[in-house]
Amino acid sequence: MTIAETIKENNIIEYVLFMWQTEDMVRGFQLDFEIIKKNISKDFNGVEEDLDSLLKWYEELIKKLKIQGKTENGHLNEINEIINELNYLHATLINLMQDPKYTELYKSALPYINDFREKSEKSNENDIHLCLNAIYAKLILKLKGTEITEETENAFEHFRNVLAHLSVRYKDMKAGTLTIKNGNT
Repeated sequence: MTIAETIKENNIIEYVLFMWQTEDMVRGFQLDFEIIKKNISKDFNGVEEDLDSLLKWYEELIKKLKIQGKTENGHLNEINEIINELNYLHATLINLMQDPKYTELYKSALPYINDFREKSEKSNENDIHLCLNAIYAKLILKLKGTEITEETENAFEHFRNVLAHLSVRYKDMKAGTLTIKNGNT
């Protein structure tokens, strides 16, 4: 099982962010498999079969990015499908299941989501995609060493709370244990 598969199995939000970061890294290496192979191989301290599996995974990722026309930007179709599933689950938890905990977290985050929507160029994206974009932006800011204000950190915390709860409920959904009981979950 690759690192990506393990992350996907345990936390779908972390998986989406991991894949976005991986897509950006692969693009940073100009989708050149030989450069990626060289960089991964020199730092790899595991079993040879695991390295082979990891390299095959990167090779497939590069092929998918090329086939799907995502060599410059954008995300793999399978990642976009997961985001759509997450958004559908979000709407289900709010409107159909009326999950009180999730609804509270979402309502608390909504002013920050709306503010982020206004400040970003992502005005047509759904709220869950915006939360993911915000958390990914935080990751990039941290990598660049950019200072994050207390107000912005507070907004990130609200996004994180929504996504963390959604991730748990997504795992329940995939396991078939997400149920509706008298308007509550």
